[in-house]
Amino acid sequence: MRKSVLLLTLFCLADFTHAGQPLARCEAHDETLKSKVLSTNGSEPEVVTYRVYLPKGYERDKKYGVVYFLHGRGANHRMLDELSFCSTLDSEMKNGLRGFIVIAPSGGDSYWMNGAKSGKKWGDLVTSELISQIESRYPVISSPRGRLISGISMGGHGAIQLGLNNPGIYGAVAGHSPVFRTQEEAQKDFPAQFGTGDQYENRDPVSLVRKKGKRLGVPVWIDMGGADPWIQNTRDFGRLLYSVKEDVALGIGSDPNSGHDHHYWGARLPEYIRWYSFQIFGQKGAGRGGG
Repeated sequence: MRKSVLLLTLFCLADFTHAGQPLARCEAHDETLKSKVLSTNGSEPEVVTYRVYLPKGYERDKKYGVVYFLHGRGANHRMLDELSFCSTLDSEMKNGLRGFIVIAPSGGDSYWMNGAKSGKKWGDLVTSELISQIESRYPVISSPRGRLISGISMGGHGAIQLGLNNPGIYGAVAGHSPVFRTQEEAQKDFPAQFGTGDQYENRDPVSLVRKKGKRLGVPVWIDMGGADPWIQNTRDFGRLLYSVKEDVALGIGSDPNSGHDHHYWGARLPEYIRWYSFQIFGQKGAGRGGG
C-alpha cells in the first residue's frame, strides 16, 4: 500500500504542471530520452535519464528560458540536488529574480563530447536530441537567447567545448571549476573520449581557441576556487579568452581557500543562478560574473 501511494505521489508531481495550477515552489522530476546518437553498430537506442527543474510559479502558457546543466565526473543528473538547487532558486525568486527551467542529463564520465574512439556522440545528444525533446515538451524560448549551457568540473569543460563546437546554439556559457587536460593527461584517463593529435585538438577548448581559431561569441563566466588543484590550466584558459576579446567574466581564485568540491559550488550557487537569469532575461540587479 505504501509503495502504491509513493508511486501515485511521484506521478502526480511529474504531471502537476499540466493541470493548469502554477507550482507553489521549485519542483524536480526525472524523464528519459531514447538516444540514437549513442547507439553503436546498429544497437538499440540508449536510454538516458535527465532531471527537470521547474521554477516556482511555472505555468504552461508562459515562455521560459532553459539552462542545460552538465554534471561533473563521478556525478549524475541529480548533482544539483546535492547543492540544494531548488531551495536556492526559491530563495532568489523571493528577491525578485525571474525563474527558468533547468535540464540536467546523466552522462557518465563521457566528458560531454563526441567520443573520438568510443563512437558515442554525447555532444550531439546534448546539443541536438536533448534540446529537440525539451522544446517539444515544454514552453521554452526556442532560440539561442533562451538557451544557456553550464556545468561543473568535467561538465564545465563540456559546456565550454560544446559552446565552441556548436556556435549559434547557446546564448551564454558558464564553466564552474572546469578541468582542462593536456593531451598527456587526457590520454591517461579519457583516451576513448579525447583521442590524439587532431582528434584531441577538436575536443580541447584550449586548442579550439588557440589552434582552430574558434570563438564562443557569447557571454562566458568561468570561476574556480583558489585552492583547486586544476587552477593553473583554468587561469591560463581564462587569459586566452581575454586575449581573443571574448566577453568573459572570471572568478578564478577569488575564494583563496576553496577547492574542487561541493562546499565551493554550493556557496557560489546563488551567484550562478543570478547570472543565468540575467543572461536569459537581462534582469536588473541579477548580477553578472564571478567574484
